[in-house]
Amino acid sequence: MNASVLSWLRLISLAILAWVACRWLSRVHILLVVAIVILALCNLLAVWIIHYTPRLRERLAAKPIVGRYLSFIGWCLGERAGVSSKTAAAEASKQRQLQTLRDFQIAATRAKQIVRGQDEVIDKILERIHESITLRNRRQEGSGRLPLASFLLVGAEGVGKQYLARVIAKLLYREPGTLVFDCGELTAHTLVGTTENPGELVTTLAENPHRLLLFDEVDRAKPEVLSHVRALLTRGTVSPPSADFSLAHATLVLTTTTGVDQMAALAAESVAGAIWHKRAADLLAAETSLEPALLNAVSEILFCPTPDDLVKAEVVSLLMQQEAKTHGVSLSQIEPEIVASQVVQIDDESGFAFVPQRVCHLLRRPLMAAVEGDHKTLSLRVRWPDVLPKETAS
Repeated sequence: MNASVLSWLRLISLAILAWVACRWLSRVHILLVVAIVILALCNLLAVWIIHYTPRLRERLAAKPIVGRYLSFIGWCLGERAGVSSKTAAAEASKQRQLQTLRDFQIAATRAKQIVRGQDEVIDKILERIHESITLRNRRQEGSGRLPLASFLLVGAEGVGKQYLARVIAKLLYREPGTLVFDCGELTAHTLVGTTENPGELVTTLAENPHRLLLFDEVDRAKPEVLSHVRALLTRGTVSPPSADFSLAHATLVLTTTTGVDQMAALAAESVAGAIWHKRAADLLAAETSLEPALLNAVSEILFCPTPDDLVKAEVVSLLMQQEAKTHGVSLSQIEPEIVASQVVQIDDESGFAFVPQRVCHLLRRPLMAAVEGDHKTLSLRVRWPDVLPKETAS
């Protein structure tokens, strides 16, 4: 049976019991009847607050006596009425690995070691999240339902926008989970669903609200999907609403590959702050289907530049080392010519999208020789003229 139906059945049962009690107590004293009627009206008001005014409920939950009363009524209805802001902040901090400024600085260093060529973007993302957490912890009332922070990453395909988002999620949350939505295929029903049959977004956040939500290629989304994304950014909720649904501990990342050249030109002008956000939002509103209301609601609009050859070489070397490590082999040496042969195959259109497959194919034979010979280290040398690696295992 539907949970809301059970809640109302419980309420009707309590009303019947209250009526029976009133009939019996009316024989004792009229003041008892008045007191019970007042209590019943208070209970009805509490039920209305719990079901239909989530923002008011969160504010009242911060009050010691009222908060406990709402919690009791919610328990009677089989629901959770809410917790105080201090309790909510404490619970949220347990789910985040990053707390202090030092934690965020260490996380930035680790992220830059994993994701190459996006140092400035990493710094801005973690700085914004740290600011948001610090300010929310100092607020006297609940933090509401708005996201912890939101970002729009603009960059060419294959520069690592989605990979960067996954790394941030892994560093930020104790239970890393990145919920990825391909906006080109996404529908409003899949995202939100209905009250009786909630969509993937609502069900996932109801189970674990500490998530990073990634809307990939958001400018390709259908108008009804964009409407829901805008609601998430501006109101922290969607239609139909859900009592257990909140974005207060989630981080939103939107990506797009449109307007890259224009954004690169804007980045070269070295503008920052509110001026950067305003000009970037105007540019993307003209180049994409994204509305100004959505663009202005995003915490930060960040440009992910196309990496140069040095960064490409670092990424290729890192992927080679990771591929060897998965087979229990350590790469002791890689001749530069081998790395260069892979760098020249990376174009601006596909970026790093196909590099892992090429690296896997390149190292298959050397790794096979190392595994068969039970070697723990491997060095790669050039075999001319075809610039293929010749393994030297030890």
